[in-house]
Amino acid sequence: MHGGQSCASCGWLLQIIYPKGMHMKIKKSALAVLVLGMFAATSAMAVGEGREITVSGSMDNTSSNGTSTSSTYVNAAYGVTIQPQLVGRVSVSLISSDSGGSTTGVTVLGGGVKYYFGPGVKSAWVPFALADLTYVTADSSGTSATGYGYDVGVGASNFITESVSFDISAKLTSSTLDASGTTYTSDGSRVEFGFTARF
Repeated sequence: MHGGQSCASCGWLLQIIYPKGMHMKIKKSALAVLVLGMFAATSAMAVGEGREITVSGSMDNTSSNGTSTSSTYVNAAYGVTIQPQLVGRVSVSLISSDSGGSTTGVTVLGGGVKYYFGPGVKSAWVPFALADLTYVTADSSGTSATGYGYDVGVGASNFITESVSFDISAKLTSSTLDASGTTYTSDGSRVEFGFTARF
């Protein structure tokens, strides 16, 4: 963290992207609805035409010194095949944290690439790596911040069918945000679970 602010005044910035708590005001059923909708759409998709849609997320509930923190993270990404096994993608992530009655909301827009280390075959696990540049906006109790950063990660897709997979990934992320002229740096990590449909 940079800029000379005390932790009491900037703590919300230190947890907006990763940690131990972010509770989305959307209901927990939202992620399930998105996944079910993706499966329904897949029935009309042809396999191997070079596009994919990914929905992933994570939830967390923690308690420290009598203060409970709940968090929700939801990500949606759309990708287009650039060449075999290499996908260019854009994404949007919604993050929210509810800790001790204070709520922080974050939107992350990303663009980057994803590389699969093998073809998709039913019942197979296929590892992948991804990297995105990000634009971040955050708001907490009327205080806003904006900035840029990046995500890098690795994961694996388990192909339920040749067009739909269950995914698990681990990401490292860094962002630098500006709030009223003061700069903050936030680094963190996250494990995500989701599904990808290819068509």
